[in-house]
Amino acid sequence: MYKDTTLLLALLLWCAARVQGTPVRRQLTGYAPVAAACPATPLVRPANGVGSAEAAFIASRYTVASQSLAAWLATVANDATCNSASSARKRDWTDWGDWDKGDQSSSSNIPDPISASTSASTPSSPTSESTTGSDPGPIWSTSASPSTNAPTTSSTSTSTTSTTSSTSQSSGSPSPATTSSLTSTSSTSPSTSTGATTTANTSSATTTLTTTLTTSSSTFSTSTTSSASTSTSTTTSTTTALSTTSQASTLTSTTTSVTSSATTSAISSSTTSTSTSTSCTPESFQPTAYPLVGLTTSGGGYRSLLTGAGVIQGFDARDSQTGVSGLYQGLTYEAGLSGGGWLLTSIAGNDWPTISELRDTLWEEAFQTSLLVPGNLLAAGPAYAAITADLAAKEAAGFPPTLVDAYGRLLSYQLLEGDDGGVMITTSDFADMSNFTTFNAPYPIITALGVQADQGECTPGPAATQYEIHPYEFGSWDDGVAAFAQTEYIGSSLSGGNPTISGLCIKNYDNAGYVAGTTSNLFNTACAPVPPTNTTDSSLAGALSAIVNQVHEVTSRDNFAVYPNPFYDYAQSSMVASQEDLYLVDGGEALQNNPIWPFLHRPLVDVLIVNDNSADTSANYPNGSEIYTTYQRATDEGLARMPVIPDVATFLANGFDTRPTFFGCNDPNVITIVYIPNQQYTYPSGQSTFKLQYTVAETDAMIANGQQIASKGGDPEWPLCLACGIMRKAGGTLPSGCASCYDQYCYN
Repeated sequence: MYKDTTLLLALLLWCAARVQGTPVRRQLTGYAPVAAACPATPLVRPANGVGSAEAAFIASRYTVASQSLAAWLATVANDATCNSASSARKRDWTDWGDWDKGDQSSSSNIPDPISASTSASTPSSPTSESTTGSDPGPIWSTSASPSTNAPTTSSTSTSTTSTTSSTSQSSGSPSPATTSSLTSTSSTSPSTSTGATTTANTSSATTTLTTTLTTSSSTFSTSTTSSASTSTSTTTSTTTALSTTSQASTLTSTTTSVTSSATTSAISSSTTSTSTSTSCTPESFQPTAYPLVGLTTSGGGYRSLLTGAGVIQGFDARDSQTGVSGLYQGLTYEAGLSGGGWLLTSIAGNDWPTISELRDTLWEEAFQTSLLVPGNLLAAGPAYAAITADLAAKEAAGFPPTLVDAYGRLLSYQLLEGDDGGVMITTSDFADMSNFTTFNAPYPIITALGVQADQGECTPGPAATQYEIHPYEFGSWDDGVAAFAQTEYIGSSLSGGNPTISGLCIKNYDNAGYVAGTTSNLFNTACAPVPPTNTTDSSLAGALSAIVNQVHEVTSRDNFAVYPNPFYDYAQSSMVASQEDLYLVDGGEALQNNPIWPFLHRPLVDVLIVNDNSADTSANYPNGSEIYTTYQRATDEGLARMPVIPDVATFLANGFDTRPTFFGCNDPNVITIVYIPNQQYTYPSGQSTFKLQYTVAETDAMIANGQQIASKGGDPEWPLCLACGIMRKAGGTLPSGCASCYDQYCYN
């Protein structure tokens, strides 16, 4: 029997490893699952809440995310109420905490989602920033609760200023230093070396800018006085006063030393500025607690990957200068399905780089020469041979590969860095990435659907079991499964939640590429064995079948992503308890193309940003049918946290398919869903799901359009309205501008 063969081979591999004195952990096995000692913790648990490992991560991540969310909210509120010139400024990553360096902070005053504490946390200083030349900005802190008794007055000033500046920046430096025709003196504790020198002419205006950063263990203060010369000016004095109310909290970065050496070419500019006398009373968000926020990216192949990437880029303070930049740093969860799962795999599997980095170093070339195009695959001799060898190794280990194995290996070459298309990266490895271990990344979840293939079913029904795969666990909340297993050991032979051979488990089955193939598997729709074809005009399924056919004769089983069933003979999993294997397919096949389901079972999630890139219309844009189906299914299952979603006719009549909408605004018992649909701003983003190759120009244009979706085409009122939607049910005080935002964007 298949399971017995697997166990015998696994035992032989394990014994061989012990005899040779090598670790049980995979070494040179590449793609093949390997035997390993079982962990001391239970391998399977009932679905009675999130697992302890996830809960611990979320508690720490929420603390970091809340601080970033507070900073973003303060900036948005200040820009909206005082029309600050600092809006839409690209920030150095140290503004928000350095993921690359693993920086993080802690604050006892951030509300704890596990203990459900409602004490609010706000940053410790007023909005304050210092900029020189073209510097994207130094470390800065903002207060989420500046006093409403904080008048700012300014007088009229008209001047023409000639400025010459040069920028110095060393490779790997967190922020550039700038040399300009400004004279500055600074004192910093701890000391900071910028490598910049300055000179100045006669001064006609003096500005003092102060930046204060309070960390959990120290105070970082910088005072800068600068003088600038003007060739022509008419100036009256300008006085600015801003008082704030600071609550006990921190906004952090542990970067205390910056050194710049390499000098770039000088930049010369001439500017004319006019300011008009104004009086501003800054408003702010003063919540009783910060919401826990997640983001989902729908299915839709490369269309969704690229559009979703642009949305993330627009939200990412490291990578854009939109009014919504910084929101990504405030996320606690992130989920993807099918093409959205590809995106999340590429981000998490490469340790959360920027979208720009993925685009420039991986995607542009990989998508242009996509291995999903049979002609390109056949021309890629070494890759073709390596993938065939990977499948043969899995077969030899006692785990017959399927079309999804070959498919996942092809995807890996386009999504993951590393030898043989990142063959050694597993989904459980995401938990070992530096940005994950320092809580500087949202928790990733990928979804798929179960099919009762052992009963002759080839496509999922409307009530198909929703499975989720993440770094710590694999399983489902749904009745009939209602259990989770440790992701790292999901290839193990289990019975009743225990190893069938005491102490012996399997690792490496959760290959990241295989999971990416699982969430986007549509081969099951053939409902029959796929004939192998090995020509340049083959279908993708035929080309994959040709690879699998070199390992074993292709059958209908090969149309599925097959997982050894960790819930075999498990009491809570009555529907699948007698199945040796689970058969998984694309998470969107049951018309729920947005991975919302996992968050209906996580009561700590307050707000969910749903980026829908579905192809519901003939033009390949969403029409609300997918999220409406989720609402119907949630209602049928008694999942009361799903907000009311209108039917498709109402959805279209109100134009919800072409603009953001807030669902659940006025019901405190449901998740607030911020629905953001794909639409064309700068590029026709309604590309076919089955478009498997993108030129460099197309890749760049799709991402750029996605960034426009995030910023609503640069709408100056959108950042405040988005912030208001997120904070709608957070309690406390909101800026007065939120009222008009709710009138415009709230459905119910």
